[in-house]
Amino acid sequence: MATAAPANGTDQPIFLETPTAQAITGVFAWFGMAITFYQIYQHLRYYSKPSQQRWIVRILFIVPIYGLCSWISLLLISGDYYIYFESVRGCYEAFLIYNFLSLNYEYLGGEPAILDELNGKPA
Repeated sequence: MATAAPANGTDQPIFLETPTAQAITGVFAWFGMAITFYQIYQHLRYYSKPSQQRWIVRILFIVPIYGLCSWISLLLISGDYYIYFESVRGCYEAFLIYNFLSLNYEYLGGEPAILDELNGKPA
């Protein structure tokens, strides 16, 4: 793998370009993904509240997506490929906000119940 010239103007690369930084981030990214996949598995195995767990599983997927995209971006920091992974990550963040708000609506009893509460109508 060819390495580019260091970005800081000296003959030593910045820490983010070293194999040590890439190894450390890879270990933590994969560790986070393993924990999150276990949590997703547990939610799907004990699918007792589908209306809520559907949103929770989608929210949990941010950890593997964010971790993998960040780690690959760090591996490809010398090229311009990282911008594609940041785009994927940004799109999923927007989808995550939608899922988080939908989960909150579900926790509060749905949109009609929220509107009734805001208008002062009894439940």
